[in-house]
Amino acid sequence: MSPHRDWSRRPLSLILALLIASSAALLFASGLFSPVEDALTNQRAEMLSRPPTGQTVIVEIDAKSLAELRSWPWPRSYHAAVVGQLHKSGASIIAFDVDFSAPSSRGDEDFARAIREAGHVVLPIFSQQASANGIGDARVLANRPDAIFADAWVGGVNIFPDGDGVVRDYPAATFIDGAVQPSIATLVAEKDGMGDRTFQPDWAIEAERIPRLSFADVMAGRVRADEIRGKRILIGATAIELGDRYAVPRQGVVPGVVVQALAAESLIQGRAIQRTSSAVSILGILLIAFLLAPRPVDRPVRYGALCVAIALTVLAGPVVAQWLWPISVESAPWLFTLLGAIALQAAVEARRRLRLRAQIDADSGLPNRSVLEEALNSGAGGAPFLVTAGIERFETIRDGIGLAATNELIRNAAEAIGTLVGSTVYRIAPDVLAWAAAESNEAAVEAGLRKVQAIFRAPVGTRAGSVDIALTIGLDRNCNGAAVLRIERALSAITSARSAGKPHEWYRGADPQLRRQLSMMSDLRVGMEKGQLGLAYQAKMSLATGRISDAEALIRWHDENGRTVSPDEFIPLAEATGVIREVTMYALRAAMSDLARWTQQGAPMRVAVNVSALDLATEDFAEEVARMLRTANVPTSQLTLEVTESALIRSPAEAVATLAKLRESGVRLAVDDYGTGQSTLSYLKHLPVHELKIDKSFVTTLATSENDAIMVRSTINLAHDLGLQVVAEGIEDSATLDKLRDLQCDYAQGYFISKPVGPDEFFALATRRDEGRRIA
Repeated sequence: MSPHRDWSRRPLSLILALLIASSAALLFASGLFSPVEDALTNQRAEMLSRPPTGQTVIVEIDAKSLAELRSWPWPRSYHAAVVGQLHKSGASIIAFDVDFSAPSSRGDEDFARAIREAGHVVLPIFSQQASANGIGDARVLANRPDAIFADAWVGGVNIFPDGDGVVRDYPAATFIDGAVQPSIATLVAEKDGMGDRTFQPDWAIEAERIPRLSFADVMAGRVRADEIRGKRILIGATAIELGDRYAVPRQGVVPGVVVQALAAESLIQGRAIQRTSSAVSILGILLIAFLLAPRPVDRPVRYGALCVAIALTVLAGPVVAQWLWPISVESAPWLFTLLGAIALQAAVEARRRLRLRAQIDADSGLPNRSVLEEALNSGAGGAPFLVTAGIERFETIRDGIGLAATNELIRNAAEAIGTLVGSTVYRIAPDVLAWAAAESNEAAVEAGLRKVQAIFRAPVGTRAGSVDIALTIGLDRNCNGAAVLRIERALSAITSARSAGKPHEWYRGADPQLRRQLSMMSDLRVGMEKGQLGLAYQAKMSLATGRISDAEALIRWHDENGRTVSPDEFIPLAEATGVIREVTMYALRAAMSDLARWTQQGAPMRVAVNVSALDLATEDFAEEVARMLRTANVPTSQLTLEVTESALIRSPAEAVATLAKLRESGVRLAVDDYGTGQSTLSYLKHLPVHELKIDKSFVTTLATSENDAIMVRSTINLAHDLGLQVVAEGIEDSATLDKLRDLQCDYAQGYFISKPVGPDEFFALATRRDEGRRIA
């Protein structure tokens, strides 16, 4: 089964969607979204500015009126005079937001008479606690206009701020003294269809543009009649010293009469805004949660477009809806659901990418060797016949058409094979594909292989053009044993087929040594898990100072039987099978652990670790090394990576790119075994390395061979000219050491200085030889 199919787990997506939806619903029900919803309400009010109708006019008891009319409270004859002027000028309704509940000896009769003559005057009624602090007397008192003003209508003026002190809603009617009392704004707007509901005034109405007239000017007749005729008048205090101020959305702190005017304007304009019900919010939560149910997506662009569309709907939809209709859509829970779904989707996608990274060949997108091993070990690989197909002339093809076209070639070839054999095709090495044969016997398998090889008689198309390829096939018939062993047997059969000049070959057994090699990689992995591998350190001495602050880390393997397995035995096989990457990572972790410990003990060292061509060809190798250094808290300058000439020559472009990334991160780089390959210093000058290690084959006879002395001298001089430091290996006597010092070599390494020793022995050696040791 392809790993791609395994990722679409609908039950998990539904569970995650329900988790998001239930979380959003619970938070919504608990009121935790209220601050966000309030902020969104304010923002919509800012965006949807509306002019007032001009029908509502505020006659304000302002600072000018207080200054002109002197004392406060005023004689009620002043209010009578204003009512008279307003009635004479044709005001349609006159409403006071001023308390007239207590009798007065100054002008009550005049005011009552003016109310009777005008016939359309509203006075306030409101409720308040009997005690200011509510302690000792919890009664709620109703403050009605004095009985002398019985000809006036009464309207509720109570305003109820939210817990944060901001007024957001307005009652169309208030329950006062056992009866439902319409609000003053309802009476002014002459809208009685709201009943006793609470509504949200349209705070987008521009309060500053509501016409205002000074009380003193109206009383003195200094206002034109056309400014009053047919208008709905609200009279109330706006002077700061009279208090009665409230915080409202968008407008900030405004007088109470302005709140009443905005509520009246909202009713007049049909903008008494109602919040959507909880059912609408829950329905939206469910819809968004299930539309964006977190899941691995094959088309991220389409999923991203869906997220953008829903985000625009959640953000812009309530704005458009409120502009067109008097509704306030509670979108905060929708926004939370959207963000929660996106966050969970990001987590799912990150998990998917990690899984892809572990199971998919990064270049071709095919399932890799680890997936094949898992399938074989679990029995999901199908029939007992394992087929591996090696692509002939692979390196020539890759060099000829480039990496991108080569990856396309691999994909197209795998697709053709998979279609023919009906099995998943794996890429288990750069030039090797594999699959489990579905046939029931060997003859049928071989017949199928002939069909596979027949389809490649025609070239395979790529962006670089058509390419002819040939496959050499190796097969394993034995379903017993670990998957890694089965794969190695099939790979061995490829080698046998090539040696015999056959198109395919079955694995026919091997000598004990070969069998040992085939199982060695499995044992090696087990050994790493059990800690059977360790590092020995061979000191590198500075010839200028005689100090030891550097060492080369050498991998050592003692198997479960106590036998020491030579690196010459397992390292080449690890490189051939790709296990070398795991060995390198193991060695790096161990070296960094020792480096961190030595630094804590007050003696920072620098350690060199060998890396292979496969390591350098791995795309994320440099990033992985940097992450390991950060995790171990080891400075990059304390790590040197050594790479052989042969590794550089095998994949020069990939190697140089990886080395450049490593150097940029601060890691030191060295070319190992210089002189044994085919490179020259003119080639090496293009590499971003810091040092050169001269192979011991030239150093051992340095003191006795003039030719070797000339070669070493010229190498040292030219390397210094290129800004490189030089390390000589294989120092076995004092004469060679003295000769290298005369030639101004930088570092020396060999048994004469120290054999490879354990971490503690090396630390003791370095600190004993030079207690003033420092990093060179």
